[in-house]
Amino acid sequence: MQVQISARELEDCLIYIHKAVVRTKSVISSSIGIQFLFKDGILRLYSSNGVQPCEVTFGAIACSNFSCVLEFSVLYKIVSLSESGMLELTFESDSLSIVSGKNEYNLVYLTERDYSLLINDIRVEDTPIIEIPIAELRKAVLFLSICIPSSAMYSHFRGVNFDGNLAATNTHGFAYYTMNLTIAEPLFISIESFNLLAGMEIADGTILLYKNGNCVIASVGRARYLISLMANAFPKYDRIVQRLQKHTHTVSIPKDLFLKACKKLSSFVDADRKNAVFITITSEEMSLAARAETRKGKEVIAVETENISNEVSFSVNLVDILGYATRVSDTTIRLSFNDTIDDYAIRDGGAWYIDRTLTI
Repeated sequence: MQVQISARELEDCLIYIHKAVVRTKSVISSSIGIQFLFKDGILRLYSSNGVQPCEVTFGAIACSNFSCVLEFSVLYKIVSLSESGMLELTFESDSLSIVSGKNEYNLVYLTERDYSLLINDIRVEDTPIIEIPIAELRKAVLFLSICIPSSAMYSHFRGVNFDGNLAATNTHGFAYYTMNLTIAEPLFISIESFNLLAGMEIADGTILLYKNGNCVIASVGRARYLISLMANAFPKYDRIVQRLQKHTHTVSIPKDLFLKACKKLSSFVDADRKNAVFITITSEEMSLAARAETRKGKEVIAVETENISNEVSFSVNLVDILGYATRVSDTTIRLSFNDTIDDYAIRDGGAWYIDRTLTI
């Protein structure tokens, strides 16, 4: 069977699969295959990185029913680097011949497998449960990332909770990103799937999520992905929001000065003492002091305060508060806490972090 296909249109389809493939280890990605499925005059492409099966619809094409599996990495390189406008594909019984201008390639089919079974037989409702702007996901992924656990000990928290807004926790810090969308049932999305969705092209506009039982299908552009949900439920965070509402003191800090102060003090903290930096706030100034075994340092920043008349002091983890502050989009960091100073919050518009203060 021989067909002619636009190189750029085929590349557009392969990019959706490539976004999933590049998130796997190189030793795994090199063995990932892509299935060409010609059926009823429609060409669809299927693949899986072991976590997210993917279906991409190329569209109508004059062809017979046929299926084969090729090495994705090799095919993607050939197509994406092609200088020819059209590709001539000849599907033989055991191999594919590709002609691009004067260049020729031959790819032997991989061992028989059917990626389409991973996603094609899943039936979902006609109406999506939610439509999510990709541009907002792009902003949210960096903000939430610092509160995604890296330790295998907390692997059951390695996801992002979506209940119309987004939330993540590493058990001591909590991140919340406001999206103000409406969804009937919260979804606890694995971090792998969340990063994949956030990495979609902004030009695709939005992602539609469809649910059927424990399965979620994400539809974006030409592609559909099977999305992994966490096996456990995200912890209820009503009490955290209630604590935040009780924060009566707010300090407005110039972001650039705060980041410079924290970075300079990073050489003066001791991991054995929880990377502690001692913060003292008066009505007009904030001082940050740190001490290691052989050295100590102190930084003083002019700030604006609300409802602070007496001196206030507490300790925080420098690594954590620096990470939070770095992700604030505004030029001003707003630090808030209550009278007992059990915790503090870093606010960025409708998004915020909340963390515990330290007891050394």
